[in-house]
Amino acid sequence: LPAFVPPAMSMLSQINETWQSLVELVIRPPRHEYDVKELGETRLIVSGSLVVREDFELINSRGLVIKGSHFQPAECDAESEHVAENIRPRKDPFPCVVYCHGNAGSRVDALTLLPMLLPEGVSLCCFDFSGAGHSEGKFLSLGFYEREDIRTVVDFLTSGNRVSRIGLWGHSMGASSCLLYSSETPHEQVCALVLDSPFSSLEAVISEVAASGKQQLIDSGLTGVRLVPNLLIPVAVAAIRRSILAQAGFDTREVAPLTRCGAAFIPAVFGHGEHDDMIAPYHSQRLHEAYAGNTSLYRFPGSHNSPR
Repeated sequence: LPAFVPPAMSMLSQINETWQSLVELVIRPPRHEYDVKELGETRLIVSGSLVVREDFELINSRGLVIKGSHFQPAECDAESEHVAENIRPRKDPFPCVVYCHGNAGSRVDALTLLPMLLPEGVSLCCFDFSGAGHSEGKFLSLGFYEREDIRTVVDFLTSGNRVSRIGLWGHSMGASSCLLYSSETPHEQVCALVLDSPFSSLEAVISEVAASGKQQLIDSGLTGVRLVPNLLIPVAVAAIRRSILAQAGFDTREVAPLTRCGAAFIPAVFGHGEHDDMIAPYHSQRLHEAYAGNTSLYRFPGSHNSPR
C-alpha cells in the first residue's frame, strides 16, 4: 500500500520544489545546447558581403574558458593561390558590435544581426557567458560575473589593431550585464550600448517571480497557499538570496543596475517589449530615467523573446 502523506507534508514538499526551481531559474536555467555548425561556414557571404568567422577561446578572471566567434568584414587577397585562403578580414580597422545573450541563450542568438551589421562594414562578436552554451562554468549570476566576461572579451578585441570602436548589444541578462560593465571603468573604445529588456534589480525580479510561483501553486490545487500572506514574499526572497549565495557564491543584492546608472555615461538605447511578462517594462523605464549619460527609450510590440 502507498504510504500516507499528510496534506501539510505534501504542501511543504511542493513549496520546497517550487523554491528550488526559483533558485535554478536564476543560477542554472536550461543550458542552450547547439552544434558549432549552426554558426555557419567560416567563410560566407551575407547580403552580398564577404565575411570571415574566427572562433576564439579566452580565459576569464575566474580561470574559466569562454568560447566565442568574431564575424568580420572580409576582402580577397589576390596573392593567395587557394580560394579559401583568398578571403581574409579587412586590413583597415572596423567597428564591432559585441552581442551579450540572455540567461538561457548563447552566441547563436546573435546570428540574426549579421545581415544588419556586416554589409555596413561592422563586425559582430558573440560569445557564451561562463555557465552558458559551450563555455565552462556551472552557474550564471545574471550580471555579477558576466560583467567581467564582457571585460575579458573587450580586452581581447582591443588588444590588436583590427577593431576601431565597440558597441555592446545585450538582451535581458546580457543587457543588465552591459550596464554594470559600463559603470565600472569601461574601455575607451566602447562608445555605445543597446539594452534590450534589462532588469533594474535582480532582487526585484526574484520577488516578482516568487509572487508568480505562489500563484502557480494555487493554480495547481494547493489552495492552502492562499493563507500565506504576500507580506512573507520578502522573507522568501531573503531565503532565496541565501541559497544562491551558498550555491553560486554571489549576493543577489549586488546585482542592481539601477544603483549603477549614475556612474554610466556611454550613450545608450533602451528597448522593451510592451507585453513582456518575464521582465516588466517598468524596469527599463526606471533605468532610462536614472541613467547619467545620453539615453533614449523605445517600446515595441511583443514579449520578452519575440522577434525584434
